[in-house]
Amino acid sequence: ANSHYMKFTAVQIEAVRKALTKKLRGDGGAKRVKVWTRAFPDRPCSKLPQESRMGRGKGDVDHWAAAVRPGQILFEFTNAPKSIVDPAFKYAAERIPFRVKLVQKKLPSFAAA
Repeated sequence: ANSHYMKFTAVQIEAVRKALTKKLRGDGGAKRVKVWTRAFPDRPCSKLPQESRMGRGKGDVDHWAAAVRPGQILFEFTNAPKSIVDPAFKYAAERIPFRVKLVQKKLPSFAAA
């Protein structure tokens, strides 16, 4: 596994969020599904113009990105059945530039004793 941060740009985050929402709430999807984005693009990425000479300082902000650690949760959703989540996740994972996996929270059982 890679132990370094990965760059997840604001455009990529929005594309994945739209893809998840489209598949989870779309045709036959659950209307009560909520999607939360846990990755926020808070790091400016600067870029110098093409063919500019060195020594002119740092370039302007080109885009914003989130630094994603290995094991970090990127998106959460509730009220979605597994039959809809699996294809939606595969569809959204194609838009993420690194390897991701789907994890499910273990809910506590409140059995009457």
